[in-house]
Amino acid sequence: MKLIFTTLFGIFLSCSLFAQWESMQGPFGGHIDDLKKNDQFVFAATTNGLFRSHDDGETWQRIQVGNEIGYSCWDIGILRSTIVVEVQSFESDGLKTKLYRSEDNGDTWHQITRPGNAIFNHIDITQDHVYLADDNNLWASVDSGYSWFPESINTYIDRINFTGVFDEHLYVVLDSIIFKSEDSGSSFTKLNIPAFLSKVYNLYVDGDLMLAQNGNGRLCRSEDGGQNWSIPNIYIGIHSDFIKLGNTYFAKGENTMFSSQDEGKTWTDLNSQGLSYECIQMIASNGKLLVRNREQGILTSADEGLTFHSSNKGLYASKAHSLLVHNNKLLVGNTDQGISQYDFDTSAWDAEDLFSTHEELQDIHQFQQDLYIISGWEMYKSNNAGVTWEKLTDPFNLNYYSQYFTFQNTLLVGGGIYSGNPSLRKRDFQNNTWLDYKCDCNEDGQRINVSLFASHGDTIFSGTPSHIFRSIDGAVNWEEPLHQPDWDVDNYANLYFFDNVLYALGKYAFSSEFELYFSSDNGDNWTPGGPLPDGVNHIVSLNSINGILIANTNDNSYGVIISFDHGMTWLKFNEGLILGNTNQTVYDDTYLYIGTEGQGVWRRKISDLYTTSNHQPVANNEFSIFPNPSNGNFTIKLNDDITGNANMVISDVNGRVYLKTSFDLKPETEIETQHLVSGLYIVTLQTRDHLFTSKLIIQH
Repeated sequence: MKLIFTTLFGIFLSCSLFAQWESMQGPFGGHIDDLKKNDQFVFAATTNGLFRSHDDGETWQRIQVGNEIGYSCWDIGILRSTIVVEVQSFESDGLKTKLYRSEDNGDTWHQITRPGNAIFNHIDITQDHVYLADDNNLWASVDSGYSWFPESINTYIDRINFTGVFDEHLYVVLDSIIFKSEDSGSSFTKLNIPAFLSKVYNLYVDGDLMLAQNGNGRLCRSEDGGQNWSIPNIYIGIHSDFIKLGNTYFAKGENTMFSSQDEGKTWTDLNSQGLSYECIQMIASNGKLLVRNREQGILTSADEGLTFHSSNKGLYASKAHSLLVHNNKLLVGNTDQGISQYDFDTSAWDAEDLFSTHEELQDIHQFQQDLYIISGWEMYKSNNAGVTWEKLTDPFNLNYYSQYFTFQNTLLVGGGIYSGNPSLRKRDFQNNTWLDYKCDCNEDGQRINVSLFASHGDTIFSGTPSHIFRSIDGAVNWEEPLHQPDWDVDNYANLYFFDNVLYALGKYAFSSEFELYFSSDNGDNWTPGGPLPDGVNHIVSLNSINGILIANTNDNSYGVIISFDHGMTWLKFNEGLILGNTNQTVYDDTYLYIGTEGQGVWRRKISDLYTTSNHQPVANNEFSIFPNPSNGNFTIKLNDDITGNANMVISDVNGRVYLKTSFDLKPETEIETQHLVSGLYIVTLQTRDHLFTSKLIIQH
């Protein structure tokens, strides 16, 4: 027995050293903060890192900056092959902001110093200087960023609205002044802005021609280098930008595009197709227009602004919020992008999104074989695996709902916080509408928001900011709030039912504190969860597999934690994972999948839950399997003092699960597994206080 345990311990310890999360390299999408180009590449600074495109934005590759693993990139300064970027990353001692410089288009990097502690909004490079600007200060460096000095014009600055380099001159735009550097150095000329312009927020310079947007959203024009200005009769809005492509000038508004053939004297509305709201920045590259939409990524036009198409292949989505395994694909709902899908057969992300939106995609739900989603304030259904979508009528006529829910083969949706509106409605498939579904939870005589649910058999639970209600007759009648010791959250209460245990997860408004309680008797009695690991304050969501609780955290430093005892104690489960916010965990027979904020989707073998070094196997003198080898029938033997309920999993060495079952412990328990083919398997037995593992050989 000693030899068997030693060998087994070595096997599982070695597995725990190499087992870790791996990135699934997606999904595609983008949340972009800056867009720049040189003669070779287009660069995009995103909340998920720096990306580079060699084909005018059609495909993108994420660049490794220094030794940063998970990082956000805010701004780009570029001059030929020289690039300076500002990045933020979470380290063990908190959020760090750094500057990096590359001389070879981003292939290699070295860190440079930062002046002060501000977050810079603009980075510009001329032949002799590197400039950094925040809202109120301009800094310059003449030694490639190793030392910095404040510019003399800082005494004039109340707020910097724009900086940019045109023909080796740096332009700095304030509310009522434009400064222009006389050369690529630190000597500046002041250009006064006439009062009728009412501030300037953006600027484009082509020789003596200047195009700008004023505080009223009007296009402004100067033919003499900013000495005299006129205002053509054109409104472009607040999110404007200007660019020249060939002999044509383009002015971009919020969701419009104008062109001019006469240096901006007259303009034509192009009525562009595919140009969406809040397009912020524009560049020209090899005959194409590229527009940065912060919520939807890159939009590209090859026909001088008449039509635009999404150009996001290779850019990570901003927030993988909702995940669902469906029809051998992993569906990922991105907060700002739509639904991406990973094909398990091809091990690749599909080129096109399953559903495109710039609204927050709150929920993906499968009912029978149909898909349902909530996007922004709209609801959609697909009966063909997402190929086409049908917009559903508003179930509450007030544009408020938050969660789909399946109960006793009925599709429900929760919402409705206002008096006189039901808090729960069910789908009438025959008439394609919604029906009232009785829900009379009242709090101080007022109808409450019953939008978060859990169910078990005939019992349904509803969570509210301060109470938990229970119904045993399908939401027709509700009991008074259940007994909850010290339950006093004021923001929300999420409910989960796993392995005959009800979990209530609440959060305080305007605070990172949370509370977790669990109940093993349908909510009659509650036990508070234990303390979280240091640095973790907020659990976002829960899932469970074989009695192991998996928690996604939102503290930018922890990622995923697990518990073998209903949340009384928690363990790290982050090997290989870029630390940061995680949103949801789902699983199939082999892998766990988590969605992150900014780093796409990651996966890890389920079998790692049982071999993690944080919860190592116990000695085999308390646990044994015989006969072993077995023909498929074997007996598990435990010490007499090990009692209670147990969850058992039988998997192969690659983590594929073949059997999951639960039973009450006895000193000896007979197991029949004759459906297993001959081979080597791993048996994992988890109780409230112990985790046992053993190899099992099946021979027929």
